[in-house]
Amino acid sequence: MKLKGHFFGQNAVDGNAGDYGGWWGVLSGCVPDARDLAMAFADIGYTTTADFSGYNVAGASVPWILTLDCTRDAWRALHTDLQAEAQLGDTYIIGNSGHGGTYPTAGAPGQTLCFADGMIEDGEFFDMMRAWPAGVRVAYILDTCYSGGMDRDRLRAPIRAAPKWVSDRSPMRAQRPAMKSSDIQAQVIQLCACQWDQTASDGPHNGAFTGSLLAIWQQARQAARSITWREWMRATTAIMRSAFPDQVPELNVLGAGSAMVDEAVW
Repeated sequence: MKLKGHFFGQNAVDGNAGDYGGWWGVLSGCVPDARDLAMAFADIGYTTTADFSGYNVAGASVPWILTLDCTRDAWRALHTDLQAEAQLGDTYIIGNSGHGGTYPTAGAPGQTLCFADGMIEDGEFFDMMRAWPAGVRVAYILDTCYSGGMDRDRLRAPIRAAPKWVSDRSPMRAQRPAMKSSDIQAQVIQLCACQWDQTASDGPHNGAFTGSLLAIWQQARQAARSITWREWMRATTAIMRSAFPDQVPELNVLGAGSAMVDEAVW
């Protein structure tokens, strides 16, 4: 039985990429998010790795350089590689901390994940989740804007959202791709920073969501107490309700995820 974790931390995107048109989207807390989650899961027996994008990702003593390792192809290759090896009983934790965007449709806006070189839309991400084999557990930790769905402008800064004009560069879709949870065979859950129409707050050390997740993690570990995925999210939401009332985390349960959500995280 394999336990693996892979985490993307994106403190910047490539402003030269077509999806961004000069917008670099500089953040602070995303690289620490990926690093800290990787260390936390390594502590309970997972084999963890991470990719980073942003300035000075190696630390304050390193000259100011820009690293853009969190590409769309890296996200795709991660899924292809893990799904090729996945077997019954394996558990994978995949994190993405960075910007989220939207694209216009004839109905409600669709959601995107913003990578260094461009955006991946919710439909493509759904196809990736659908490719996980039955009997595998997968938890996504998504600290991005609009992650609960997959635009609404907010008067809070900084936020992890591509500005509205970036989203509007995408062509209008006639309708959103057909996405049914029942099409996913694996046990899949998503721990999302906010609702589909909300933005996610950044921070100097961690994002608001990831920082709250890690606070609950530390409390439980220090007390030698096990928690389930659902309990972890409930406790995290309770913290955020007082500090970030406009950002409500969401737990999405997909495919056979109902068999996983009440299992212990460790």
